Amino acid sequence: MKKLLSAILLIVLLFSLAACKPKTAADGQGEVKIYVGDENAVVYTVELKDLTIDEGAMSVLKYLSEEKDVALAYADSGFGAYLTEFATLKPVGNQYIAVYTTCEKAYSTPPYESKKTVDGVTFTFSGVGLSSMTVEDGVCILLVVESY
Repeated sequence: MKKLLSAILLIVLLFSLAACKPKTAADGQGEVKIYVGDENAVVYTVELKDLTIDEGAMSVLKYLSEEKDVALAYADSGFGAYLTEFATLKPVGNQYIAVYTTCEKAYSTPPYESKKTVDGVTFTFSGVGLSSMTVEDGVCILLVVESY
């Protein structure tokens, strides 16, 4: 009986450890694009196979910061990361970095559902933070400075 219980506990422990492992996209194909600015946008393309996705879309921004030397500053909050700087975006005063996406799972709902089109791609204002945003093939994220 003790051997059976030990075996069951070992299996539960192994599954628990596997569940805690960050999701990687190494076996995935495709890419994610980050657009910076709505006029003359700079576009960063990241291959999914290069990422370890443990913080949603923040994983992509951290990758760009660490591997491509793109400026990144943020504050952690109870709602996830709040961007204070990315690439050339540096909000001042009543400005902030707004996040738009092409991922339908992350779209905001009315009355906050606004859209922007950049380089022929239509983005919808995100209803989730970057830390919770889905990262999968074909997703494009737009970061722009807006005022409140």
